[in-house]
Amino acid sequence: MYIVPSSERSLLRTIIEGGVCLCMLMLLSQTWFIDGLVVPCRVAGGSMAVGLLGMHHDVICADCGFAFACDAAVRPASPRAICPNCGYANNNNMESLPDLDGDRVLIDHSAFLFRRPRRWEIAAFRHPREANKIVIKRVVGLPGESIQILNGDVYVDGQIQRKTLDRQRSMAVTVYDANYSPALTPTGPILQPRWQGENEKSLWISDHGRFTHPNTSENLVKCPHHNPLPEGEGTIDWLVYHHWRRIPLGQGEVQECPITDIMAYNQSLPRREEDVHAISDLMLSFRLMKTFGQGKFFIRADYGKDVFLLEIDPEAGIYRINRNNREISPEDNRIALENKALDVVVSLIDRQFLLALNDRTVYCLPMDDPVPRTEPTSQPFAIGTTGLGVVVEDLRIYRDIYYTHPIGRGRRWLQENSTQLGDNEYFVLGDNSSIAEDSRTWPVSSPVIDNLLIGKPLMILFPAKSVTIGNWQFQVPDPRRIGYIR
Repeated sequence: MYIVPSSERSLLRTIIEGGVCLCMLMLLSQTWFIDGLVVPCRVAGGSMAVGLLGMHHDVICADCGFAFACDAAVRPASPRAICPNCGYANNNNMESLPDLDGDRVLIDHSAFLFRRPRRWEIAAFRHPREANKIVIKRVVGLPGESIQILNGDVYVDGQIQRKTLDRQRSMAVTVYDANYSPALTPTGPILQPRWQGENEKSLWISDHGRFTHPNTSENLVKCPHHNPLPEGEGTIDWLVYHHWRRIPLGQGEVQECPITDIMAYNQSLPRREEDVHAISDLMLSFRLMKTFGQGKFFIRADYGKDVFLLEIDPEAGIYRINRNNREISPEDNRIALENKALDVVVSLIDRQFLLALNDRTVYCLPMDDPVPRTEPTSQPFAIGTTGLGVVVEDLRIYRDIYYTHPIGRGRRWLQENSTQLGDNEYFVLGDNSSIAEDSRTWPVSSPVIDNLLIGKPLMILFPAKSVTIGNWQFQVPDPRRIGYIR
């Protein structure tokens, strides 16, 4: 027998052998560990939007430039898409946009071999009533628990279930991104900006999503219109977020209102006013690029009966938190700016105040629960300064998923009553709550049990994007959305 030395092997043969080995590895992985490598696993519906998309259209707002997805599986009630960021209602004719395939995902079969799914984790399992159908939902109730949904939140054994910062981010829905501001000139009144100085004497300046305030610490103007600090040591020049919606058929007119649970993906499913819910579970994130001069920087977060005031003192290198005019700061409240940008997150999700600096949670305070439902406000957040010069970028507001009854479907609703799970049963929900079929709609006799679990969706492998070359249209992977599923 003659063995060809490796140096005598051709490059072509090496490539062919490598390709064969790769194919064998993929087949073995497909068989034992991962679905979706060889035979595609595609998301068919929109129950997990906007994290996982079914067949959809990609729309770019003609006014602010914000990109969003709309359901393409159902013919829309109107061919025009309403932008979720600025409310512009005359966007591209969706009937002329290409239908994009649902996300292709990989499913890890081994994820639940040695452990059970965790709360808030996404899981793949066989449909309780159609064993040949694989569905993907979020696990919210674990075996043996009593589950109830109240005011959009999940309760287990009478206690609200709170999420960590990472989980909040993975489930958050964008409400407004200041980097995408309306640019079209309206035929009627000029649109009011979402972020506005509290009064006409405010020194805040906006420039394409960047907000600056000059250093006035050497000559601080005592303006009677500014709100005093609790300690009475100066005045705050506030930049306040105003949530509004454009009035249908109005020419540049807006109506200030609280943030709601309307989902832009569901353009094909108009909702009645009584099915729309105002939301208080919100998150503010931004980057504090620079501070100069003397003074302090403030963030105000309004959760109805609870108003939080965060104070950042760059010169002393500390922060303080005030709740309803009473300080609640932790013992270790040091903050290191070191002339670097500071990423700030303030969250009011799941009835808790959460503060994160540079992606690290530094303070978390649960609020009293249960309490009567508070009336959401149209001005939930504000940032301010007492003479300190600042530059702020990437101002964004997000909302939490609001779990509600599924519109137009049979329901097993948990607003009044709770559901008791068996020793091997799970309660699962879709992120797109108003259209999802999940444990709220499936009969009590068809629970999700252990032996229906298949695995954990691991990553989005092929999120579709349309590319046009001449008269030809192709679907290619969108690199912006390729990544692990959290």
